[in-house]
Amino acid sequence: MVRLTSATLTLCVLVLVGCSQKQDPPKVFGVSMGDPLSSLADVTQIKQDPQANFALVNFAFKPHEPNAVFSQYAAFVTTHRRVCQIKAQTPGAPSGQAPAITSEQFGAVKDALIEKYGRPADIGFGAYSWERRSAGVKLPDTIDVVMLHYMPDSGDIAVTYNFSNFSDCAKENRASGL
Repeated sequence: MVRLTSATLTLCVLVLVGCSQKQDPPKVFGVSMGDPLSSLADVTQIKQDPQANFALVNFAFKPHEPNAVFSQYAAFVTTHRRVCQIKAQTPGAPSGQAPAITSEQFGAVKDALIEKYGRPADIGFGAYSWERRSAGVKLPDTIDVVMLHYMPDSGDIAVTYNFSNFSDCAKENRASGL
């Protein structure tokens, strides 16, 4: 006969509870990888260039958890893979006007992403990339790439999140002619 001590019994219960708890998938502006189009608010379809041979965002939407820096949001959504990519962008400044976002404000956005995900690769021309496979980058399992772009002339900032289903979405998009 096996005797269970209270410590052993407690450990067994904790292991079972820990294994049975399902963690919510990470969200980007309130959207998770694979969410259906119907979960997005105020959706508007974006026309795609039929000559483009790469995946583009195809729906504008209003996020459930917006960020004060960004005012425009778009998603790449396919029928089977659902949400694959999220892009957020500042409005930018009209031609001839002062930039809407200063380099200091861009630096604050970049610093917040560094704090959350680690050191990015500096691609140049105001673009930074966090890739899950890169050393020192701490992205959740459902996010493969985060890209940050700054266009100093307009003061426009864009951040793009490619979920781990993105390559499958791109294949689905090409195969179906979405």
